[in-house]
Formats: sequence, C-alpha cells, structure tokens
Amino acid sequence: MIRLQPSLFKGLTGPNITVQSVCESLQSAIELEHSTIPLYLYALYSINAEMAPEIADIIQSIAIEEMLHMTLASNLLNALGGTPQINTPDFIPTYPGPLPGGVESDLTVNLAPFSMTQLETFLNIEEPEHPIEYNSLAVGEVNLTIGMFYTAIGQAIQQLGDGAFCNPPRNQVGPDLMHEAVIVYNVETALEAINTIIEQGEGTTTSPLDGEGDELAHYYRFMQIK
Repeated sequence: MIRLQPSLFKGLTGPNITVQSVCESLQSAIELEHSTIPLYLYALYSINAEMAPEIADIIQSIAIEEMLHMTLASNLLNALGGTPQINTPDFIPTYPGPLPGGVESDLTVNLAPFSMTQLETFLNIEEPEHPIEYNSLAVGEVNLTIGMFYTAIGQAIQQLGDGAFCNPPRNQVGPDLMHEAVIVYNVETALEAINTIIEQGEGTTTSPLDGEGDELAHYYRFMQIK
C-alpha cells in the first residue's frame, strides 16, 4: 500500500481546522490522483486489447475512475473557495519516483508497459488498509493510507460545517459531464464525493465491492488480473 507522509494530515485534526488547511490537503489529493493516471494509461496502451480484452477493460475502467476521483477532489476544493493548481511545473510528477505525498522510500513508480512487475506496483498503490482475503499487513504496523487521508478530510469538512461552502455551487463538474461526478455545495454532498473515492478505490470495510452495485474496488479488480 502507499504509506502517506504524516505531514499530509496536518491541519485536518484538532480544534483549529481552517478552510485553508483543508484546501491544501485537497490540492495534495488532486496531485496524488493525477499521478496514477499516466501509470495506468501507459500500461493500457501497451496491451493488444484484441488479445487481452479483459485485462484492457479492467485497467481502462480504473484509469477512468481515477480521472473521476481527480474531478471530485477538484469539485471539493472549488466548493470551499479554492482553485486547483494544475497548470504549474511542479504539478507534473517525475517518473521514476515516489507518488506525491507518499513516503519516499516506500514505493517508487515508473511509466512502463504492462507486466506482472507493474501489476504489483498497481496493487501496492490501491491496497486498502485491511484487504479482504488478501491481508498482508504486519501485526502492529501503523500505515497512513489514501483512504485514511480522505476520511480525515471528510471529518475536517464536517467540523467546518455547511457555512464553509460557496453558495451557489462554484466551478463544478456534474454527472452531465462525467458519470458519477457529484456537485458539491454542502457537507452532505462533500461526504458523498469522498465516499465515492474511498469505495471505488478500496471497497468498504466489509466488502470488496465499491458500494455502487457489483463492481469491485480497484485493488480487487487488479487482483482479478493477477
């Protein structure tokens, strides 16, 4: 799994949470979601889809959902009055290298054609805190995961309350432009967006499904390939 730096959680806990601190965390989330998209697309484009249609379909579905997650994180940031910073040189990740916000020595990713080695990298990226049936955590290990990061953002937004959101909704991408996108304008819709990201990526704590029917979460779809 990706182990996130504790510094990403700064400003998301305690009695003095601010809109600015949550916006900074959401910018980090946008950078993290974006950084996975080139990895998955590079692998997808290396596959002859006629020879391996099931593998191509799985990777494509996950890449598209990562685009959705980047969109939802941007909707959240816009809803709180911030602006996603995506047109800056430091927004573009460097490959090979760590994912944004990750513990640098923990996981190095590279743009590469699809292979079993690259598949293991994808599984590391998407592995939830407690994988169902595939649990490989060492006892006593403390890991700060992507799901925990989004959970902390959601809890911080709950503390801020509905008064922190722009009214009317600001710079939102809705489901008319992207399937399953959520227009964010209050705490309830913010949590809906966050839960979509968590469940599609990791599943729920009791099921490998993404919470929206019979679709597996990303980790378990990659396990299907393996």
